[in-house]
Amino acid sequence: MRGLDIRVMLAQARIAAVYDAVQADEMHYDVRYEAMAQGMRDARDGIHHVPILFNGEKLLISSWYDGFESELERMEMDDCPECNDGTGNPCSVHG
Repeated sequence: MRGLDIRVMLAQARIAAVYDAVQADEMHYDVRYEAMAQGMRDARDGIHHVPILFNGEKLLISSWYDGFESELERMEMDDCPECNDGTGNPCSVHG
């Protein structure tokens, strides 16, 4: 089920916060990264909705959107002839 592992990671980070704040902070970073990666995968796969298991979790939802939007922009730049003119510079729209 899409997003299940990430939701479990979030629960583990919250449990870790009870006994080790430093570890919990690191785990929350990993959770954010994985939610962003899920958004990127979903953009590539043409899935335009947040995983149901992210409902009610602002961290997961906002991270998913960050990944989704950045992947859409990257895909758009990959298809832009001006961004891929060999100069290494993005065009005026994407720059």
